[in-house]
Amino acid sequence: MSDSKAAKPANTADTGDAAGPTSVTGVTGAAEIGTVTGAAKAPGAPDTAKASTAPPQPEPIRLFGTSWVAHDRGYGMRRVAVAIGSLLAALAGALALGFGLMGLVRYGPGVTSLGVAGFVACAVLGFSRTWKGFTRRRPPAGHHSTSSSASSSTSLYALGFVGTLFAYFLRTFTEAPGEGLRRAEYEAARADHARRRAARSGNPAAADPRST
Repeated sequence: MSDSKAAKPANTADTGDAAGPTSVTGVTGAAEIGTVTGAAKAPGAPDTAKASTAPPQPEPIRLFGTSWVAHDRGYGMRRVAVAIGSLLAALAGALALGFGLMGLVRYGPGVTSLGVAGFVACAVLGFSRTWKGFTRRRPPAGHHSTSSSASSSTSLYALGFVGTLFAYFLRTFTEAPGEGLRRAEYEAARADHARRRAARSGNPAAADPRST
């Protein structure tokens, strides 16, 4: 009887020892897995630190790329080509519209005059919108306008493509179309980048954008 009573607590102690390490190991393993999973970085995630310290890049212009920055890589020849191409396209468009308006002659001079006036008005609108777009950004699509009014305005500007082409022709005499706007934005971005870099490094000389 005494032997059986003494053996029973021993079995109980053995069971507790076997369960104890298993439970602790499971918790420890789960903690380690959670730590590793939390510390892992998602593949392909952008490096925000590098993105914030990267210098600004110039915005390319259609048919010019970034040659407008230093006026290299055939910048002058590109301006000549754009001037000649836009002028020829404007003349061809005007000629095509002239042939189209000839079909209105059979309806009388009044209808013909209205057609001519309409196309001239559209050309003026297209010229004005394009010329303003060379010096300031256009508002986003649908800004302060409904979809119906936006679509009607787009149709009017499309009919005024001759004025748009003529605006490109005239602008190439002074710069690449839109160069002044992009240069001002680029220089402002460079100055802002230089100030932020100077604030991080504590070097006032780095605030001069010409040193970058």
